[in-house]
Amino acid sequence: MLHADVNWSCLRDVRSLVRFRCGIVTVSHRNHKCSQARVQGCVFCNSSVSDFYLHSVLCCSKWDALRSLVFSKVGVPALLNRTTLYRLLNIMPSDLGFMDVVTLCSALDGAADLFWREK
Repeated sequence: MLHADVNWSCLRDVRSLVRFRCGIVTVSHRNHKCSQARVQGCVFCNSSVSDFYLHSVLCCSKWDALRSLVFSKVGVPALLNRTTLYRLLNIMPSDLGFMDVVTLCSALDGAADLFWREK
């Protein structure tokens, strides 16, 4: 990406995708604190969830509009399972819908960051 003369805002958004791939975006909480509990609350909708990334990327009602755009462009079936999550987070820059996945991850990363800053 650095060799392609891409602007910084695009690189920052791609960084959010990489953070999701690495599993370092904290998208769940227990009483507004980081926790290792099996069931925690979603930082976006406060639903009790046990699979935090699956819920935040594929199920959370706050992101329905962005997610529907991603599924319409990527061509991945809109199944709510780990395989779909894996395929979305490991999309290649040359694949159709890459920037839509990046936009979704950037929005999720920014909202999660805002949640933790406000606590």
